[in-house]
Amino acid sequence: MKIDIARLFIDTTTTALEGFLLLVAPSAPGIRAIEHMAPDDFAIIGCGTPRTSDDVIALLPYKNRSVKTALIELKTHRNRRVANILGAVLFDGLKSRADSGTIIIPIPITRAKRVERGWNQCELVLGGLKKVDRTGMFEVRTDILVKIRETPDQVGKSRAERFENLRDSFAVRSPAAIAGRSVIVFDDILTTGATLGEARRALLAAGARAVICVALAH
Repeated sequence: MKIDIARLFIDTTTTALEGFLLLVAPSAPGIRAIEHMAPDDFAIIGCGTPRTSDDVIALLPYKNRSVKTALIELKTHRNRRVANILGAVLFDGLKSRADSGTIIIPIPITRAKRVERGWNQCELVLGGLKKVDRTGMFEVRTDILVKIRETPDQVGKSRAERFENLRDSFAVRSPAAIAGRSVIVFDDILTTGATLGEARRALLAAGARAVICVALAH
């Protein structure tokens, strides 16, 4: 397995810096409360509210204040404590819905967006999932699906415009890795489903046997 030394160094350095910042600038009280929530607390929030169909699953209601705050904190502040909790929530929500050996692929961001923001929040959540997946039930892959072009912001667009905006924006780098395999494609928030739907289309076209779209919240 090829190791990206530069990225490993950056991630290690960033983790140390984040730990230092927590000491000198602790989280706000509302965030601290979320950081001490258990995965079961989120499961209770989501009880009875998941959106589930044959190929789309969303576990939590975005309108819930704790869920919304947690996802914003993850996306804007790279909060790894929150990522670990949400990763455990995701694992618990999927372990009875997927077969062992299923590949999980996060919705990717472009290279320019990664440089601008510094991280992909979906990858952070899957890092949390891996920590609780002690038997290796899922195979997390961040090197298969790539976003090949920047797309304009989806805010304010109609459902049809959102789908058109994302058309052909994803590509599969390693078709052999998913050929005949079951795949879960994961995003943090489900709105119209345009992003997950386009990713699913690309993965099926590349040879995946089945693709389930999963989001933490909707």
